[in-house]
Amino acid sequence: ALWAYQPYEQARTLLDRYDQLPNLERAVTLLNAALTKDPRYALAHAGLGEVYLRLWTVMKDPEFTRLAEDHCRRALELDSLVAPAWVTLGMLHSQTGKPGEALSDFARALARAPGSSVVLRERSVALGRLGRFEEAEKSYRAAIAQRPDSWVAYNYLGTFLFDRGRNTPAEAAFRQALRLAPDNSRVWSNLGAVLHRLDRYDEAEAAWEKSIRFHRTASALSNLATRRFFQGRYAEAARKFEEATKLAARDYRIWRNLGAAYYWAPGER
Repeated sequence: ALWAYQPYEQARTLLDRYDQLPNLERAVTLLNAALTKDPRYALAHAGLGEVYLRLWTVMKDPEFTRLAEDHCRRALELDSLVAPAWVTLGMLHSQTGKPGEALSDFARALARAPGSSVVLRERSVALGRLGRFEEAEKSYRAAIAQRPDSWVAYNYLGTFLFDRGRNTPAEAAFRQALRLAPDNSRVWSNLGAVLHRLDRYDEAEAAWEKSIRFHRTASALSNLATRRFFQGRYAEAARKFEEATKLAARDYRIWRNLGAAYYWAPGER
């Protein structure tokens, strides 16, 4: 229905910058408004599926994966041709240890949206998880060729290269992402990680500080805290880890590192 379409379109625009938590929260409101107007609007259900999945990656609350799956299933009950629902299901399976299932989801999505940059990009993640690295890289680069104006594909490629220990091309990919989205806290945080690995510590620190200035994320705070820890500045590290736990309360790694910082910080053992 046309009157439900406008909030859906607004939510999709917000989802282009899913790196900003307020965008995700606003998208939930808009998509629920669209569904209030038309409860059978399959695309709005698919959109909510994606928002909840993005929220899960930030907060690690398992309730969000349940909601993501429920909305995708509902979208496909209403219209099995809705490609975004298959994409989100593929992302969900890919990120929860079922990359084989994810590939069949992405095959369905590609059948409905051939050559889609989003499908190619997300499919690459599943290929990487299955150890099919050459195919994965080819798929990432195909996604970039389809949408050279999208920061997301460059950021994904950078992360893939970083995980393979290919630090110099990873840095180039992150810098390209930042040319397209200079205020993107997530990419600044990723760039900091690669610079740190290249032993360019001051640049890494500046990138993490910048990331936090644009948007306080658990990953950037945790990275900066880790840096402080290895500088022997344990109390400062503890404060940053504490802040990070407020943003990602279910990320066990941050709690573990906070414990280590308390252990070494004077008077906090």
